[in-house]
Amino acid sequence: PQGGETLAVSLQLPSKTPVMSAGKVDAELSIGSQQLNGVWNRQLANFDSFDLQLSDLALEDAAKQGRLTLAGLSASSGRSEEQGNWVESFRGELRRLAFTDATTQWQVDTIGGRGEASGTNPKRFLELRIKVQQGLKYIDTLPPAEAKALMADLDEYLHLFSTYTSSAKVNDIRVSSKVGTFGLRGITFAGDIHKEADGKFVYTSQGQGNDLTFAE
Repeated sequence: PQGGETLAVSLQLPSKTPVMSAGKVDAELSIGSQQLNGVWNRQLANFDSFDLQLSDLALEDAAKQGRLTLAGLSASSGRSEEQGNWVESFRGELRRLAFTDATTQWQVDTIGGRGEASGTNPKRFLELRIKVQQGLKYIDTLPPAEAKALMADLDEYLHLFSTYTSSAKVNDIRVSSKVGTFGLRGITFAGDIHKEADGKFVYTSQGQGNDLTFAE
C-alpha cells in the first residue's frame, strides 16, 4: 500500500509459455526480460499509472517452421485529477518486429502510438464507463426499460468527456517473398475529438504514407 486508496503493483510473467490448441502445444512464447509495475486506485477500481517493458520476445511454432520476434515492447499509462477534472494518457511502442518462414520474411522497425483523453467528474466518469461497457455487451437482449437506462447512462458519460487526441506511426516496413520485395518508409496518423460549446463533438484526422516501393 502507498497510503490512502492506492496500491503499488508489480507483476511477473513466465519467461516461457506454451500456446495450446485442442490440448496440444502449437507454439511457445518466450520473454527475455521484463518489468511490469503500476499503481492501483482501489476507490476508482482503475490504474493511476502503469508501466510495462518487455524485451527479446519470440513466438515459434512447434514444428519450427515460422518464427516471430520482437526486440522490445513498451507501454505506459497515467491518470491525474485536478479541481474536478481528469486526464488519462497512454503510450506504446513495438521495436524491430520480424517474421520468418520458408517462403517469406518481413520486418517492421517501429510501431508506436499515443492517446490522451480529458473530462470532468472523474469518479462518476469511471462508474459510468464500467456500466456502459457492461451494458453494451448485452444491448441486443436488454428489455426496453434497461436499454433506455443504458442510453441515459451513455448520454451522461459523453457529457463528462471533453477531448481525445491520438497519433500512431509505423516506420520502415520491408517484406520479401517469392513474388518480390515490398517496402514502405513510414505511415503516420493523427486524430482529434473535442466537444464544442453547444455540446457537439467534432472529429478531425489526417494520415499519410511515404516512399512505397515494390520490385519483382
